[in-house]
Amino acid sequence: MVYSNIGSSYSKMGRDKEAQRYFNDARDEYDSSSEKSEECHKSWVMFDYINHAINDRYVALS
Repeated sequence: MVYSNIGSSYSKMGRDKEAQRYFNDARDEYDSSSEKSEECHKSWVMFDYINHAINDRYVALS
């Protein structure tokens, strides 16, 4: 969650490359997690959706 929050902050500042790096770190951290409760999974599905939307915006702007 921390990586995703940092990514969101960078995105709001217009620093898309840094934002993308932190969103990728958030995804990687989730993928490596051995304990995935249902509630945690629901939260990460939401973050994943947001991350993809932001990454799509970044690609569109490139």
